[in-house]
Amino acid sequence: MTALSLPLRTIAVCGATGNQGGAVAAALLRTGRWSVTALTRDPGSVAALRLAELGATVVKADLQDVSSLQRVF
Repeated sequence: MTALSLPLRTIAVCGATGNQGGAVAAALLRTGRWSVTALTRDPGSVAALRLAELGATVVKADLQDVSSLQRVF
């Protein structure tokens, strides 16, 4: 079995619409080996919509709001 035939593994990226988080999320999506859940405070932002177009699942979450993180994880 090759690596490409393995099922996608899911990874959550916090701050996915920021510079660092966005770069990480995009790089993981480009590999084709990861299902990316992108955490952001504003899922309607341009950066969030761009990640969704690349194939990420964009979810609303805030690191200062425990209940939002519980819903995601």
